[in-house]
Amino acid sequence: MYFVLTGCMLMERKRSFRSSENRQPHSLKGWGGFLLIPVCLGGLLELGQEYLPVNRNGDWADFAANSLGCVLAALIAVAFRCNRCRSKDKDIPIEKG
Repeated sequence: MYFVLTGCMLMERKRSFRSSENRQPHSLKGWGGFLLIPVCLGGLLELGQEYLPVNRNGDWADFAANSLGCVLAALIAVAFRCNRCRSKDKDIPIEKG
């Protein structure tokens, strides 16, 4: 679930910056926040399960699995982005001046 959540957030970031006038085409700036938000959400939910009276137990292994899903989604997004950047750079002719 956290893999999909992080992937959706990163895709939305890409879509929203596509229409921005101040965008940098090959920038990875700001991706850390989109990774940090789902990790913190997973931690807060695990703490809530442990300390709130909901008849559930928080577990470090669940938090680690949630965080791993977030990190994997971010790594795949970065790899995809870098691969696209390289393929776009190959298509641009080099001007000799």
